[in-house]
Amino acid sequence: MHIWEQSVKETQILRDCAEKNLSRKNYSYCYGELDDSRTIPNQPYPVSLTEEEGILLHALIKQFGLSNGYEIATAFGYSSSYIGLALTGQLYSLDCYVEESEGQMDYSFQRMVMETEKSRARVAAGDYPKGLSIARAMAAATGWIDRSSFVVGLSPNHVAELFPMGVKIDFAFIDGGHFDDQPTKDVAAIIPFLSEKAIVAFHDSRGNPSVANAIEHCRTVVGGGLVDFYTRHGISIVTKGIRSDEIEGFSRFLFREKMPLKRLYFGIAGKLGIKA
Repeated sequence: MHIWEQSVKETQILRDCAEKNLSRKNYSYCYGELDDSRTIPNQPYPVSLTEEEGILLHALIKQFGLSNGYEIATAFGYSSSYIGLALTGQLYSLDCYVEESEGQMDYSFQRMVMETEKSRARVAAGDYPKGLSIARAMAAATGWIDRSSFVVGLSPNHVAELFPMGVKIDFAFIDGGHFDDQPTKDVAAIIPFLSEKAIVAFHDSRGNPSVANAIEHCRTVVGGGLVDFYTRHGISIVTKGIRSDEIEGFSRFLFREKMPLKRLYFGIAGKLGIKA
């Protein structure tokens, strides 16, 4: 059995949990249920990765036996659980919960600072953001809560505080603010903690210049390879100590990659910022 098929089976418990606790994002087109994203019920934002994208991350982590991971941002923990289920060690997940508070993706860094302070005060008083409560509940329901570390905080300001002395990160998922140089700041904060064999995954990499700049920065500093996966939102992988050709084969399992006549269109659409 290929690692992709194993990941589909091993993460079914997460999708079953999501059906009970999360809403599906309604897209005007869809290549099946695995092409759906999730949201908190009755709330437009934040929006998760798709099921397919989650399976891809899970499969990559399992393929290379990666241990400790990092994620920006938690949202409501759907990507967290795909990642956490695959890791053999700890997942450190950071969020200020600004999208939950604002109900949109359009916000500033100053708004993130303000929301971090507000969310930390709420947690100290025992009042958790809805997304954080859901994230913890899903981690518990899917059996990896003991290896989770969900922290209310701001990237890049609080990243260095997350990790115990000597901890190295094998997998990082960059999916925080997608504006200005925020994605570059997010990835720059985690690079010093990467182990000798590591994967850095970027979400929403199709048609977003801020994310594209962060990918190029990471690739330049790390000196690794780059693999782009044509998923709904786009997943780009920068490798460190892992050959790109070792992961390129996963593309054959993706909906859009199975349609060779459309691949050129998807590539052009991604560069133009058109979701397809």
